[in-house]
Amino acid sequence: MRAGLSIPLVRTILAKVRLVSKLCRKSTNFQREMSVAVDVEEAGAAVRDGRERIPAAKLVSRLIVDCPTRWGSTLAMVRRFLHVGPAVPSALSAYYHYTALSRGKVRVECPNRHELAALSEMVDFLKLVEYASTSIGAETIPTSPMEETLYWYVRQEGAPSSGDSDALSALKGTVLRDMHTRREAERRGGPNPDWFGIRVAAVLLNPFYKFSSFGNEVSTAAIARATAFAIIRWMMAKDPAAGAEDAPGLVGDVGAPSVKRRRTFEGRMRSFCAPEGAAAAGAKASGAGGAGAGRARPFGAGSLATRTLEQEWGAYLALPVDPNSDVPVLDWWRDHERFFPRVALGARYLLAIPATSVTSERVFSKAGRTIFNLRARMTGPNAEKFIVLHDEMTRRRRVERAQAARE
Repeated sequence: MRAGLSIPLVRTILAKVRLVSKLCRKSTNFQREMSVAVDVEEAGAAVRDGRERIPAAKLVSRLIVDCPTRWGSTLAMVRRFLHVGPAVPSALSAYYHYTALSRGKVRVECPNRHELAALSEMVDFLKLVEYASTSIGAETIPTSPMEETLYWYVRQEGAPSSGDSDALSALKGTVLRDMHTRREAERRGGPNPDWFGIRVAAVLLNPFYKFSSFGNEVSTAAIARATAFAIIRWMMAKDPAAGAEDAPGLVGDVGAPSVKRRRTFEGRMRSFCAPEGAAAAGAKASGAGGAGAGRARPFGAGSLATRTLEQEWGAYLALPVDPNSDVPVLDWWRDHERFFPRVALGARYLLAIPATSVTSERVFSKAGRTIFNLRARMTGPNAEKFIVLHDEMTRRRRVERAQAARE
């Protein structure tokens, strides 16, 4: 993303946004003129959209300057600027301002109408990547399969179209080329030559992503299958008891009444990987898409010892899964481990691999906010209790919000 935001066409527009935001935060006079201009624009927009007016002082005070090393802050800066962008020209004309630069003074320019439209388009693309970044750093879902799946999803959803502005086309092209270059470098040989195979094998061992076509790359699909089998056999060698029990028949059950669910980015990813018609078939088989999602009978009952790994793998791939289900992946495997014990060994191994270090970095941030100079006498066990308690309270609030959204 930093490569895309640094191209000249995009960098020029962002430089204008930064200058206006910086001026608004440093100049009391300009901030006053901005409040007057924004108040007029907001009054008209509220009447046009049929909503309540937002105080102009609140909109103006929210303008920020981004951090160069955090592209997410650039997205936040642009999103806030778009709320007041149309009012900037009148504020600048009322308060003719010059800002000091190296060996001279230049007039502060604001984005024109076409550049504001380009910024609005870029925000839609940046939000797509932001959702992808947030999902990859999530703590509640296995993120290792998402790395490869997100590559194909972003390439499809963010593909340049004929209606894109020049700035948006340049941004999309640069980002997608950089993604492709990084993936090819990893595929051809990174620090760990086995990592690419592990990355794509994790996709197949996620039941909601197992139908992914890997962009119709036959070689990638072959690598994913071969690596998955190698990991499963390696785990079987470590656990000889796997596959010694009988396989119970998969009996269809009646799920709970269907409920309205909030559309999440994880759900969009599942629908992207699911074959056509899978959502309807999975919903019919699982009722509400609960823990019994897709419990059709993909194979006959009998001893697992009489089935080969290939047969068990085929049965796992043949099992229909509802992409609209809100069941976490690890819970799905906990319910279906008895049906696919050997494949579950590989899933247990691969789905535990995080794609990023976001989770541990968040723990360090929580620790930094918990242990500071005013708590110098706090012991290590007490600090640990504070951090764990804060994490548990955060998780509960997240679950309560999700339940409220479903209701």
